[in-house]
Amino acid sequence: HIGFPQDRLYLPNAVSMAGLVLMALLLSAAAVLDSEGRVRSLAVAAAAVLSVYLVGTGTRSLWAAAVLGIATFIAAEILVGPRTRSLTLIVVVVAALALVGGASILLTTRIPCENVFPQEAFNRPFWQTPRNGKVVVTGQGEPTELVLPPRPGAGRARDDISTPAILEEKRLLLASAEVYGSGNGSARVDFVFSSGSRNPRRVVSLPIKAEGGWVTNDKLVHRVPDDADRVHVAVVREPADSTEWRLRRVRLEHYRTRLPTPLAYQMISLSRRLFGPWERPSSENTLHSASLDYRVQETKRLVRLFLESPPREKTFGHGLGARFEYQARSYDSLGERVLITNPNYIHNFYAFLLFKLGFTGTLLVLGSIGIWFGWAVRCLVRVRGTGELHWAAAYIAIWLAYLVWALFCPELIDFRVAPVVGFFIGSLGTFDAQARDGETSPGP
Repeated sequence: HIGFPQDRLYLPNAVSMAGLVLMALLLSAAAVLDSEGRVRSLAVAAAAVLSVYLVGTGTRSLWAAAVLGIATFIAAEILVGPRTRSLTLIVVVVAALALVGGASILLTTRIPCENVFPQEAFNRPFWQTPRNGKVVVTGQGEPTELVLPPRPGAGRARDDISTPAILEEKRLLLASAEVYGSGNGSARVDFVFSSGSRNPRRVVSLPIKAEGGWVTNDKLVHRVPDDADRVHVAVVREPADSTEWRLRRVRLEHYRTRLPTPLAYQMISLSRRLFGPWERPSSENTLHSASLDYRVQETKRLVRLFLESPPREKTFGHGLGARFEYQARSYDSLGERVLITNPNYIHNFYAFLLFKLGFTGTLLVLGSIGIWFGWAVRCLVRVRGTGELHWAAAYIAIWLAYLVWALFCPELIDFRVAPVVGFFIGSLGTFDAQARDGETSPGP
């Protein structure tokens, strides 16, 4: 699973290596504190590059795990380490976060936008009202609403709700709409980019679902065909749609910036991903994020399968190669949307253990991890006041961050990460032996 390529700073295949970046970043932080001169400069440069890579992945679960890992690393330093260096590290981390956050906020709020559509209110001549539809003025100062009545028994309906608008600028656009659905149906708002002959050259779709309240959906657009010189808006509804739809503030905005389009697109996308609307519970107790909702529903499905399994499968699991029936749309290795009916990949590492290995395998794996984590804590206590402290703090932060991240991404068993974890455990054993013998070598 790769995720939405348009939300990433890198090519989709580069994102697959993100599992190692958090471990490398925390080890780089330890190297910064336990080195001097040129080595420290190289460690600082490595940490800076890794930080940019981590942010650029666009993976919000990785961002959350990174915050936890950094906080754990600082806490361990404060508890058993030199106060001066710990406070310096805190100041540096807070300053870096403030810089990134301030730049992102500035980027999303200070770049001017212009609406491509000649008017926002649903008035002629630009907007047009479909048959049986109507325009409602809700009150003074309030936006006008376009009301589309239910279509029970009808086939799929496509209603053009605007005439074409001339598209003079195509570098970086933001399509958005506010929608209210009174039933339980689903539809989409299409922004149709076409040539002079009205042949569609590209269609940007905003999927909408009736939630019993106003919902805003938007999408960044940065690839418009060269021969597309106009755009109009349409609403596409499913057959036998019994939902009454209301639309307002349907806009197509153009970001006016001198930054190169790919760079501006990626930076705006990442800052919107960080500072935009986060997931919130809906009326159906699902989440307004396709990625997070997929993981929640997948985990619920696996827990249900485990509870309904016979005693033998509960004890020993279904096997590492077992698949489970769960239909969902995901992405293949090229970032293309595909339909999965019986996946083998499981995002929740702990649900993976229960379903694949049962109680027995889960206890063995988690018991081993608990021993390794306790091992790292014991090392931290033994090396108090020495240069080894920073590495022990990094080890603890890595374990805790990856164990929490495993709720959403099973990086611990990813084939690109697992060998490194093995070397990591081996170096921890050597490190523990050195600490027990009173040796203070400069890092593992």
